Amino acid sequence: MASANDDPFGSPSYSEDLKLKPNFTFVSVVAHYPSLPAFGNNLQPQLGGTEVLSLLQEHRVTGYLFGHRHRNGFRMNESTAHVLTDNMLSIHILHVFPDRIVLARKRVGAPLYEKLTIPSPRSTN
Repeated sequence: MASANDDPFGSPSYSEDLKLKPNFTFVSVVAHYPSLPAFGNNLQPQLGGTEVLSLLQEHRVTGYLFGHRHRNGFRMNESTAHVLTDNMLSIHILHVFPDRIVLARKRVGAPLYEKLTIPSPRSTN
């Protein structure tokens, strides 16, 4: 387990943990900050942002779920779905199927759900 003094993305423990999951169909990372500049207020390269993106690609991470921006958003980068989740104004439900994850999102007070399907970059099909 990483201590409060460890670099959460460059530490061997996180890299080693991802390496232990090569046969998992889905691997997700949950974080506070965006890793892509397109979302703004992202992890800067000097603070580990470049390493995070490299780890996501190297280990074929299915989804990178994060908040920080207090709005919803989505982008694919390489084979990783980057999902910005506004947990203050939205409800999120993840439905996991053998070949995909379906994210259902409903904004508080809105009549309809949004639906996002994320295929697994790890599928052997």
